[in-house]
Formats: sequence, structure tokens, C-alpha cells
Amino acid sequence: MRDRKYIFIDMKTSKSKKLLIGISLLILFVALAFTSLSVFLSARRLSTFNERYGQKEGEKPCYDHPSLQKAVKEIAYQEAFISMAETDSIGLIVNLSDSLLQLSLKGVIIHSAPMESISDDGFFSAMDICSYQNLFSAPLEITEQYATVEKEPIVVKQAPKSEAEALAAATPFAVDSVKAQRIADVELTIRAGLKIFIYDSSAGCKRAGKHIGIPGETWQNIKRLVQLKRPQYQPAIHICVSKNDALSIYRALPWKALVVVKV
Repeated sequence: MRDRKYIFIDMKTSKSKKLLIGISLLILFVALAFTSLSVFLSARRLSTFNERYGQKEGEKPCYDHPSLQKAVKEIAYQEAFISMAETDSIGLIVNLSDSLLQLSLKGVIIHSAPMESISDDGFFSAMDICSYQNLFSAPLEITEQYATVEKEPIVVKQAPKSEAEALAAATPFAVDSVKAQRIADVELTIRAGLKIFIYDSSAGCKRAGKHIGIPGETWQNIKRLVQLKRPQYQPAIHICVSKNDALSIYRALPWKALVVVKV
């Protein structure tokens, strides 16, 4: 009886090991499959961008030479900036080369925020220089804005009980109720098919790099599959700034604002 008991325990342990190995292999297979899918989707999206914004016959010339790429990018930035300056609305400037996130009105910089960290997966650097020129030589439209804070600050006031209290409350400075909130993250969707994420540094800047690259995209596609959404690759720029800068920039932007990007 004792021997039979040991044999039963050994068989049970063996089955548990086989089950564990099987589950581990399945997880490894799924991870490899989604990694391969993410690489494929990234390459296909880059090819689509290059085809859509690549040089066409009759368009302005593009100087596709390694020694001129920096100059081409600077000219594209200046053209986009001048075009946005002709509008009457506040626009956003995402200047990755100088690590600055700025607000501009009629060509005047009205707010400048240093970026504490920048994360991207190299998608825009891998673009064909002519595609880059055609895409970023004009301001891009922000079609959607989402944030963890209110667009307009909510101010809570109590009705004054006396004339003295009413006079004391008559001040242009009001307490912003969202100041008590810990995180002010912003997500901007651009019509061209890219996203800009602005992270509140008070919650840590490591989050800005968590969703980039093949590991980040692989995890995002696994979550999309669980949510019954189609796997895809999303070109994006992840920026980390101070909470005050994130709040100021998000609230100053009109709903259909323009953005100028310099990589």
C-alpha cells in the first residue's frame, strides 16, 4: 500500500510538471507570435507612411542626402511654424531635438516647458527623409484630446453669509480643485495617424517609456486582443513634463488645435 501511494504521488507530480511545461511553452509561443506580429505591423505602417507621404512628381524638391537631412528637417519645421503662425489660435510645438514642449500664438512662444524625458521607438527617425519633409512641413491637426484632469478647472464656492464675506470672496484668484489630484496625463490624437502622450512627472517618468518599442507594442496588442480589438501598430511620441506644464498646455489648447513636430 505504501509503495502504491508513492507511485500515485510520483504520477501526480509528473503530470503537474508536464502541465507547467505545457503552459510555459504556450505562453512563450504566444509572446513570440505577438512579438513577430508587432514587428510586422511596425514595418508595414512605416511602409504605408513612406508611400503616403513620399515624394510625388511635381511636388517641391526633396534633397535625399545624409549630409542634408538635418537641414531638411529644420526647413520643414520652419515652414510648419510659419504656417501655424498665420492662424488665430494657440498651437502646440513638440520640439524633440531641443527637448521643448511649447505653446505658440501668431508666431510668438507664450509658454515653454522643458521635457524631462522623451521616448519613441525610432519610427519617425526611420522614415524616408522625403516622407518626413512632406509630413512635418505643415502643422498637423489634433482631432482628439483626452486627459486625467478637467479641461476647465472646477472651482467650488460657497454662498457668502454676509456682505463682508461677499467682499472677501470677490477675488480673481480661485482655488483649482484638480490641484489635489496626483496625476495629470494627456493623450493627443493627430489626424495623420500618430499620437502624442504627455505624462505628469510627479508620478514618475518611467511610464513614458513603458509602452514603446517591440515589448511595449507586444503588450498593447495582447491587451487589444483581450478587448476583442484588432492588433495594430500605433506610431507615438511619449513625453514627460512637470504637472504644472502638463495642466497649462492641455487647458490652453483649443479642441481642434494644430501641432508642429520636430524630430
